[in-house]
Amino acid sequence: MAEKLADILVSAKRANPNVMISVENPVGYMRETRFAKERLEKELRLTRLTICYCKFSFGGSRVPRMKPTDIWTNCPLLIKTFGDGKFNCTHSTPCPFINNHRSVRPVAGSRDRASDSAKYPKEVAEWIARCLIIDARCA
Repeated sequence: MAEKLADILVSAKRANPNVMISVENPVGYMRETRFAKERLEKELRLTRLTICYCKFSFGGSRVPRMKPTDIWTNCPLLIKTFGDGKFNCTHSTPCPFINNHRSVRPVAGSRDRASDSAKYPKEVAEWIARCLIIDARCA
């Protein structure tokens, strides 16, 4: 399925060299795959950015879960915004919840589900969409 996605992205870029691309995958093994390294990064020349959901917990609007996610993109505004690591929660770039993150793994018997933790936050989606729209309009 990943290879088919890469083929679609290559076709889209061939049809329109200015196409804005953004591919998201939770931090994990995908960044180490041939698909990510060869197809996304080398062939499509996408930049991998890492952000954490907790960085978007404005004023307690969301449960502060430190779930990192990778975004491969060619969007200059996304690269400029997220490229310096300030949206990746670490001890050197902490969010306000650095010592009080909720686990992304549900506690047994808590009635919490892993999918609740993994849900793509609306705040993240809106920010990424705005960046893509602004750059697409400027292209």
